[in-house]
Amino acid sequence: MVERKGNAMTRAEVLAHYGIVDDPDLIVDLIQEAGVMWRVAIRAAGSPVTAIPPSTALELSEQLRQGGDEKLADRIGLEANEARRYQGGK
Repeated sequence: MVERKGNAMTRAEVLAHYGIVDDPDLIVDLIQEAGVMWRVAIRAAGSPVTAIPPSTALELSEQLRQGGDEKLADRIGLEANEARRYQGGK
């Protein structure tokens, strides 16, 4: 888990830890890699896609929630749970 002493990390700091460029209009979607593994794909318009496993996406969601970004946390959590469902709960 990403932590910072004192105040909670900002949204940009949390996202940067996962290699995601912050943008007010982040795109969150599912992708299937190698025809088998589902990933949560997050990107800003014009930036590369960061594809992370569902378990990592759920960690990211929780960290964003702790920082007060409920909306993005909910979007990422929803896609992560969907990916887990497609993978059979893994």
